Amino acid sequence: MLPLGGLLIAIFVARFMSRKVLGEELQLQDGAVFKVWHFLLRYVVRISIILVFLNATGLLPKALGLFGIEW
Repeated sequence: MLPLGGLLIAIFVARFMSRKVLGEELQLQDGAVFKVWHFLLRYVVRISIILVFLNATGLLPKALGLFGIEW
């Protein structure tokens, strides 16, 4: 269940918290590092956590099989 909690936190932070509040909390403001971090959080982190969750539940081979990928 830990990956599910991480996924929900990532979704909440990326979608519902304002960029201003995030910048202030991380002390990055709107620099290049903050923009890369925010992009990774919105897209890459979600996909990675979903893959970890599917692997932990044993559903990853079935999910990949839908796309014709053997695991």
